[in-house]
Amino acid sequence: MKPVMKSIFNYIKAPLLIVLLAVAGCTGDGNNASDNPISAPTLIPSEGPGAGGEVTPLPEAGAPLALNSDISGNVDSARAVIDSSGNVTTVWTQSDGVSISLWASRYNVAIGWSNAQRLEVGALSVKSFQVVVDGSGNVTVVWSQTATDFYMSGPTRVDVERTDLWAVRYIANSGWGVESRIEAMDLSANVTENVEDIGELQIGVDSLGNVTALWTQHSGSRYDLYASRNEAGVWDGTPTLVDSENLDDVTSPTLLMDGSGNAFAFWTQSDGSYLNLWGARYAAGWSVATKLDSEDLGSVEPPVAVVDAVGVATVAWRQFDGNRWNLWVARYSGGWSASTNIDVLNTDVHTPQLLLYGTNNVMLSWGQSNGAVSQIWSSYYAGGWSASFAISAASGDAGSVSMVNDSAGSITTIWLQQDNSAFTLVYSLWSRYFSAGSWDDPVLLETNTSGDVRSPILLMDSARRASVIWLQEESGRFDLWSNHFASGKWGTARLVETLNDGSAVDPKAVMGNNGNITLVWRTPYDSSNQLVTSKYTAGINGGWGAIAKVGSPLHNNGYNPIPLLDSNGIATVVWLQPITDTNGNRIDLWGSHF
Repeated sequence: MKPVMKSIFNYIKAPLLIVLLAVAGCTGDGNNASDNPISAPTLIPSEGPGAGGEVTPLPEAGAPLALNSDISGNVDSARAVIDSSGNVTTVWTQSDGVSISLWASRYNVAIGWSNAQRLEVGALSVKSFQVVVDGSGNVTVVWSQTATDFYMSGPTRVDVERTDLWAVRYIANSGWGVESRIEAMDLSANVTENVEDIGELQIGVDSLGNVTALWTQHSGSRYDLYASRNEAGVWDGTPTLVDSENLDDVTSPTLLMDGSGNAFAFWTQSDGSYLNLWGARYAAGWSVATKLDSEDLGSVEPPVAVVDAVGVATVAWRQFDGNRWNLWVARYSGGWSASTNIDVLNTDVHTPQLLLYGTNNVMLSWGQSNGAVSQIWSSYYAGGWSASFAISAASGDAGSVSMVNDSAGSITTIWLQQDNSAFTLVYSLWSRYFSAGSWDDPVLLETNTSGDVRSPILLMDSARRASVIWLQEESGRFDLWSNHFASGKWGTARLVETLNDGSAVDPKAVMGNNGNITLVWRTPYDSSNQLVTSKYTAGINGGWGAIAKVGSPLHNNGYNPIPLLDSNGIATVVWLQPITDTNGNRIDLWGSHF
């Protein structure tokens, strides 16, 4: 049996909501890497302004607008991207009660939101989709869609899930093109009951505007890995089989694009005994697949990977040796290096992360126990791997690490750490700064020793203006706090909001390259749940502006916001909005620009 590893921070479960995902990142010019931070708490009402009496209505942040025109069914999921000019493309799936269709609306900075437009014409349901935007403002959407839901074997109906892979492109200053099928394999010739032949899907775009789609597809006996490229607006005539090992199912594909139009694919695949790690590189064609792990004592987990501007890739993964989970790395620079075991302790490794910094250096961090407490460890590659170094102190269990870099090649790291000296389960928020090959001293970012910290968000702009936003428990609820780095040091933790009606939930933040922040979250107010926002202006004492309502003035309980920010600091937010009107109850997609 494959061993199962659980992080010490997975004891809190977030409520299951309809998925709403942002493709754009949360930082301005800084790259970031994060493990899964502690989940936000559910909404907790408490005594406050909404508990009775007159309540001051919140001001409205913008002019909310329903983006979907079809009101016959629920919006299921959405993604949004923003181009360098500030134009936003939002794509979503929506049920009409019979099937699930794919829709889009665009916010053009000159004319506002467009009408909703259906992107596909299939009679059966869209299963999954991905969206990317290139440097010229062209948008590519790739999705899998059911093509056959049954076939007749004589008088017997056999249910199947044959799916095809489709794509459509929005060309800047032109409009949406015509959908095209980008794979040719047809399982109808080799039908298998209850098998969905398009499996996991990833797409990416490089600096030249080339789009690569990578997916798993069932051949009738196993899932193989295929890829197709779109160059100059044209997809490959025939997809390429990337794995050629004739082994078991391909799982957990990962796609990376470099700055020269090349790509890397990583995946796990069983040899009948263990899951192994494989990789392939695209450079005017896909290379032969290479097995990257060399220790055949146990299975690997899906890797983390980064690639720099000149096409040097680093991949890290956990692998079981029969006794514990080890941390392994490999690098591609004209060819693959031998895999290297990077950790030195005889305990399980947790959640490895990679972050590029400087020109071509790499920082690796992970969680690992020293035998007494769990610590955050690091090693960096700068011509070779450094010795492992414990970032966090050994005074209490640490986890939920995040890293961001700045344009000077320095790294800011935050993590949560338990204070064992207080004999409590309270987690505090710490930070450490890495520059010129060394770490400075740890800094405590908050001083509330009685309240748990959860869901920290770390942001960085191009001038190393760092900000951290987090949830902190106080009197039975969770409030939003922040701290900001300026003039070479962290400031004092400040309360972001004082609504006091209950717990803040699901904070999302974006930072511009001037250090200003737009923050969106859910909170109880005036006897209902509200989607609200506040903006932070760098360099101003206090920094945070007034709280305003993002959602519809007629409807409450909006959730799963996607905040996006243009170069002028103007925010666009899209979210899922429960609606009750004369047409019944449903979930719509709304947007606002402010």
